[in-house]
Amino acid sequence: MESLIISMPLLTHVPKTDNKKAPNKYIKINNQAIYNGALNTFARAIVVENLHKYFSDSIPDEYLGLKLEKVKSIEYQFLTVRNHGSIQRRSGLKTWKPAKKDYVPNWDLNNLSDLWVKIGNDALVLSGVLADDNVGVIPKTSYSYVEVDHIDELELIVIINL
Repeated sequence: MESLIISMPLLTHVPKTDNKKAPNKYIKINNQAIYNGALNTFARAIVVENLHKYFSDSIPDEYLGLKLEKVKSIEYQFLTVRNHGSIQRRSGLKTWKPAKKDYVPNWDLNNLSDLWVKIGNDALVLSGVLADDNVGVIPKTSYSYVEVDHIDELELIVIINL
């Protein structure tokens, strides 16, 4: 086995509330939205917990409990549309219009990837795939953007190179 592959639909929004009766409120997933101070401590904790759970639930059962003590690298591949920044959530539904041919992307890969890398590495430890997420275990992390044509194709692929 040269690598472990984890694949999941790429979420664009996550609940920032944990309501029992009222519909939850959502926030767009990007590093700035989570850590710019607009979310209070409790809402940020709910967002992070929801993302950890989502990521952990996507890990194949055979990877759980491996407690790998050293990997070569972890690569995060973000399969998303060219105009990812324009994906919105309205009335409980994800909305989006395909980019025009002359569209120039105006969103930063770092704002999307930094949060997912942190959440992903933490979830890999919490799920027992990795012994820890320090540099002794993960000496290299990379991420890339892969363009897809429609939001139905959004995906996050995590490759753990052994």
